[in-house]
Amino acid sequence: MSSLMIPPEGEPTAAVAAVILGRSGADLPDTIEAIRSQVYETRRIIVVGGDTNARRSSAGHDAEWTASVGSVIDASDGVSHLWIVSEGALPRPDALGALVRESVRLDASVAGSKILDRDDPERLLAVGFATDVFETPYTGFDEDERDQGQYDVVRDVAAVGGHSTLVRTDLAKGLGGPDATMPQFAASVDFCQRARLRGARVIAVPSSEVLASDDPESVERWRERAGRIRAMIKVYGPMTLAWALPLAFLSGFVQSFLSLFLGRWRFFHWMRAWLWNLAKLPGTLSGRRAARRGRVVGDAELFRYQIGGSLALKSVVTDLSDGIRRRLPGEDSLSVETIGDELRRPSFVVGIGAFVFVLVATRGIWNVGLPAIGYSLPLSESGPAAVAAYAGGWNPAGLGSVEALRPIIGFAGIVQTALFDNRHLAEYALVAGSWLLGIWGTVRLLRTWGVAAVAGTMAGVVLVAGAGGQAVAQTTSVGTAVALGLVPWIMRFALAPLSPSWTGRVGRVLAVGFLLAISAVLAPLALLVPTGLLLVWAVLNLNDGTAWRAVLVSAIGAALALPALLPWLAFADLERFVTDGDAFWVIPVVTGSVTAFAALLSILAAPRRLALVAGWGMIAATAGALVARGYGAGVGREAGAAGRMLVAIGSALIAGAALEAITRVKEVGGWRRLVAGVAVAAAVFIVATTAATLPGGRAGFPADEYRKTFAFTNARPGEPTASRILVLGRPGGLPGDDRTIGGAAYRLVSAPMPELWEAYLHEPRAGDDALARTLQSIIDGEPTRAGELLAPFGIRWIVIMSDGEDDPFAHAWSGVFAGQLDLVPLGGGLTHATFENEAEYPVRALTATGGEWRHVGTGYEGTPEFGVALEIRDNANSRWGPGEWQQSGWGNETTATGGSVAFEPMQQRRWLAVLAAGWSALLAAGAWVGRRFA
Repeated sequence: MSSLMIPPEGEPTAAVAAVILGRSGADLPDTIEAIRSQVYETRRIIVVGGDTNARRSSAGHDAEWTASVGSVIDASDGVSHLWIVSEGALPRPDALGALVRESVRLDASVAGSKILDRDDPERLLAVGFATDVFETPYTGFDEDERDQGQYDVVRDVAAVGGHSTLVRTDLAKGLGGPDATMPQFAASVDFCQRARLRGARVIAVPSSEVLASDDPESVERWRERAGRIRAMIKVYGPMTLAWALPLAFLSGFVQSFLSLFLGRWRFFHWMRAWLWNLAKLPGTLSGRRAARRGRVVGDAELFRYQIGGSLALKSVVTDLSDGIRRRLPGEDSLSVETIGDELRRPSFVVGIGAFVFVLVATRGIWNVGLPAIGYSLPLSESGPAAVAAYAGGWNPAGLGSVEALRPIIGFAGIVQTALFDNRHLAEYALVAGSWLLGIWGTVRLLRTWGVAAVAGTMAGVVLVAGAGGQAVAQTTSVGTAVALGLVPWIMRFALAPLSPSWTGRVGRVLAVGFLLAISAVLAPLALLVPTGLLLVWAVLNLNDGTAWRAVLVSAIGAALALPALLPWLAFADLERFVTDGDAFWVIPVVTGSVTAFAALLSILAAPRRLALVAGWGMIAATAGALVARGYGAGVGREAGAAGRMLVAIGSALIAGAALEAITRVKEVGGWRRLVAGVAVAAAVFIVATTAATLPGGRAGFPADEYRKTFAFTNARPGEPTASRILVLGRPGGLPGDDRTIGGAAYRLVSAPMPELWEAYLHEPRAGDDALARTLQSIIDGEPTRAGELLAPFGIRWIVIMSDGEDDPFAHAWSGVFAGQLDLVPLGGGLTHATFENEAEYPVRALTATGGEWRHVGTGYEGTPEFGVALEIRDNANSRWGPGEWQQSGWGNETTATGGSVAFEPMQQRRWLAVLAAGWSALLAAGAWVGRRFA
């Protein structure tokens, strides 16, 4: 090794050891040669880390090798400075001399070089950088900024990059060197921040020039993200961390979400970075103590070189804005002329029209949420409570049970939790999001057979808002309505050409499995729809291997989707699920006739492939209409909803084929063109029928009934959630499922409003049987104080649903309760006949001293009373607690000591729910990996 060069008189001097951060060893010879060519010579050249090739290359070029920077620092006697250079960097001959000169002259402890692009030496990469509060580096450069000397002034900076950094040895020893767990950029930021806490000066020296390779994605890698989070925890004070860490978490989540629209999947990067920091937290806290010990400045000094906001989030928003502007053609993306040209494109106009259509058709859900009618009930007040109830918790329908809740409860709870536990936002996102996905997916599906965007978009509108889609909504099948938007995507993924690589093929199957899992969670019978439709398509195209391959892909995907239905699938009565309720729906005569007419004319006049699509749609719609009217054949409500889904898909296929046929001028001529024109007129009528969803703005769902009906409970004295409402009327006219007695229907719901997890009743249990006997005795006219008999069931109010003044069911029930001494009829302009129970304690949970507890989630809360018994008027189950439990009649008794009681989750079901969630995540991850590395 050469000795320290003697500089000209008056020049600062330093004893420098060069430390090269090794990687693969491929670029190591060039970097070693560039260091040996320095005018200001180094005493030692040491290669740190890297793989076996790096160690072999360092020995071959007469350089030392060691495993870590820490060992270099420990053995740095006689060396005043360390010059840390990354493998692949090429310092110009005077780079080190400039660093030494300026760092000694300005008494700086850390000095970094100007970094230029190795492939384009006139392009600037960095001259030091600022950061935001989340430690993301910011150079302030344009993407292709040229080096014209505009930054050639020595200045203090927040940090310097790791390509070329001169560090005082005593500072490196005091700080313990760079953090070995961090990658290059994050480690450099962390070291500079810790140095500045000790009062050290960090400068950028533009006269020191180093060529390095550009890697614009490096700061987005999960290790860099994780390192920056670790750096924050190590250097910031408690007050700063209290707000910076939550903001960093939220900012990263929003960035990951927005990146989806740019085709970047950052979610796992974000999640992995936080999980890594959780695992490394003990070491991070130890590093924090070391970093903040002996500090001479506070966080305000760090803020001097930071800019406001989140740089990563701003970058994503900027990219999104640029992408939208690039969508408009022409040199001047925002010029009136180019926008006018784009607006004249039919596909653009129809696409914007479809988007506006969705906004208008779903505006009511945005304002108040799902209309409360039939099986369309608001999501639960708490998303996490819904997830817990599905995962082995208490089923709150009626008097409660341990029967597994429908999978949609857990899924909706997850969506609601992710959307800040705002149930109205979750309801809107599910419905409007399904409509947008359905329209977009139909465009992509029909593109398989060459259907253009205009016809595809209108067919997508028919899918979600045509006769089938309206029928699904009118029967208040919320899960089926949301699942409908996924079906075109499942079919498209199954039909699309497979990747030549096995990774891509497996990823495609997993993607179909994941989409089928989501649709099945929303509506379990939707699992069968895509495979059944694709099987029909394959039969219509017997010699088409692609069609049969799509059937296989969909069938495998359906099998892979089954675990996502746990724990419901393991405990549900599937026969009852398929046959319960009545499937009684008939497509309107005019709409059905016009749809069949459009299909037949398209089969007659359209090119062969489009004719097959129209025929396929006709078969699907016909089969769906038969299933939807299959009440006499044991077809239940859920199966009927699946039939209406088939009608919706079939109608969309017919509309798309008919609308596209008329555009095939070269293929459709003569009499066929005339017939195709008539088919288009029929298809336009089908599209026009979707306008029926616009007036109410409820996405085709019926008008809200229960919000107004049950609103009076909030105006009555006391806590409404402490009691139940007994709802009576004609079968099929009550919230969700009902039970019958003497031909009339009844059921219990929570006050002040039943929620979605109460829609489906379980098999009757002891409490339900007791209620049926009580109602029968009241009907028989035996008691005069029915309120006393109903109070133990927590019934404070009775509402008799009526279809009008001449409704015999309403008249019969009103006559039963009108003569009871402790039931008071309520007036005040209520929509339906309503009675209030004046008997003592018509509540759901009651202490022995008369304390009334309110209903929260699936449990109860109230004033703690030490050693006092608490009666829980739900069906008996020994898991109610805490405290000693015993059965009290058909209900439960425990203690009021803790101020709250809850149902202890069934661990087997909880683990099955975790398995389902994990399996779904694996399907999604596998699909992404397959697409990413295909």
